[in-house]
Amino acid sequence: MQKLNSKSAIVIGANGAFGKSVAQALVAKGWQVTGFMRSTNHSTPYHQIIEGDAKNAAQVAAACTGQDLIIYGVNPPYPEWASDALQMLSNAIAAAKASGAAILFPGNIYNYGPDAGEVLTETSPQNPVTRKGKIRVAMERALKEAARDGVNTIVLRMGDFFGPGAVSTWFEAGLFGGKPGVPKSIAYPGNMNIGHSWAYIPDVGDAAARLIDAHTPHGFESFNFPGHFIKNGTELKDAINAIMIKKTGKEIPVKSFPWGFLQLVRPFIRMVNELFEMRYLWDVPHRLDGTKLEAFIGPFPQTPLNQAVRATLASRFQK
Repeated sequence: MQKLNSKSAIVIGANGAFGKSVAQALVAKGWQVTGFMRSTNHSTPYHQIIEGDAKNAAQVAAACTGQDLIIYGVNPPYPEWASDALQMLSNAIAAAKASGAAILFPGNIYNYGPDAGEVLTETSPQNPVTRKGKIRVAMERALKEAARDGVNTIVLRMGDFFGPGAVSTWFEAGLFGGKPGVPKSIAYPGNMNIGHSWAYIPDVGDAAARLIDAHTPHGFESFNFPGHFIKNGTELKDAINAIMIKKTGKEIPVKSFPWGFLQLVRPFIRMVNELFEMRYLWDVPHRLDGTKLEAFIGPFPQTPLNQAVRATLASRFQK
């Protein structure tokens, strides 16, 4: 493939937090970035928007013609992963083959089972015990197979997202129940004494843009973005309450996550069942090792936790 010197990229699933963050960082570096999404109502930070459906192979192929890089930002709701995830990725891979574009793919930790250990590297064993984890492994396997046909791919693997505009996340939907406005309590989903990895979206975009801007991918390559490894949930609680005290004059309490109640409704609500499948990630410590990424881009970006939490909560206060 040609080097990424034309600086032309398209984001498939352009309305998502990952795609927007990478696009914003690339635009700041002089890239021309196109957004591909179902609605043209949201254009920032894209130079243009192409309306289309990621499940429509012809639309994806047409949109990607002439692009240097495909940023894969598609993330269907949990219940639709089995039916849609591989199909939509296949459409992006086919478009990359036709256009000669490279692919930037957001990885996550679902690929790893409890046997992977606490410190996760790019070579840690991937033996997922969940259905969604197996789907994610299958998606990356498809990208590896495509690499043998000339589709160059970078996987940037991250922990749980948080940040302004990131709504369908454990931070928003888990800690605060997804309700807009000033939160009244924190519902921590797991053991407060077990470490958990978080990825602040603006930092992710910055790291991805620096990597893409500096490195021409060859074949299938994977990098870990370490983000914020929070050894103790109390650290996150304190960061949240430091902002809440300034905002409301008081702390907000930490309450038990309603796993018991959700267990009762689990048979009737598919989304709840999907959440239960990933519960083990809150009971097993995991930390992404960023040594490889740092070797390519230098010290990785990391917004201080209090500042990142402040920006995330500020977007809620405006709702």
